[in-house]
Amino acid sequence: MMAENWSLPADYVQVIRSHHAPRQAAETHRALCALVYVANFAAHEVFPSLFSHVWDEAKLEEAQSLAQLPADAFDQCVAHVREQEEGINTFLTAIQ
Repeated sequence: MMAENWSLPADYVQVIRSHHAPRQAAETHRALCALVYVANFAAHEVFPSLFSHVWDEAKLEEAQSLAQLPADAFDQCVAHVREQEEGINTFLTAIQ
């Protein structure tokens, strides 16, 4: 995993590894995995061409619950990503 190659802390590696299935993550990482899942889903909403898999709306709701986020948190996250879209595109272009 790239995160291990970058020598990220073990907890970060576990969160990255488990963020697509936060319910199965270790209890100590579950809320953070869920939060990363929600953020990843928001990125998919703004940049759908970057993702090849289909997102599960039910898993989004479950992740929001696991992370104890309010109902409007996802919409706020998407709005924030949209606000940063130009900078994100600049970054993505630079790393390709």
